[in-house]
Amino acid sequence: MWLPLDPVAQETYVEYVAGSHAWPEFSPYHFVDGSPYDGTGLPQLPDIEAERDRHRIVSFEMEPGDCLVFLAMIVHGAPPNRSSHRRRALATRWAGDDARYCIRPGEVGVPTEDTGLQRGDLLDSGRFPVVWTR
Repeated sequence: MWLPLDPVAQETYVEYVAGSHAWPEFSPYHFVDGSPYDGTGLPQLPDIEAERDRHRIVSFEMEPGDCLVFLAMIVHGAPPNRSSHRRRALATRWAGDDARYCIRPGEVGVPTEDTGLQRGDLLDSGRFPVVWTR
């Protein structure tokens, strides 16, 4: 879930490649410099920017308090914020009650050190608390 804390100006919209969640899995990229991880055995992500006309790219005007929920596997990103306005947001990840712990190469958006979990364990721990039950 992505929740902006400031108005999101058009030049800093997060963009999403519609339908990309159904693509094959691609090698992850380093968040800071955009370089791919080595040794994953996965294909590299196509150069979306060079082929923008081949994809349906969507973005949304958002105000503080709006929220957008999307699958993490959707190819998404935003340009650097070169405006004079802040672009702050709260990003959270949610998982179903059947989600299991897995260690993979690459960076993730949540800290995974010292979880006490082993590969295949359910994500029911202090690091991954249950927030709602039926």
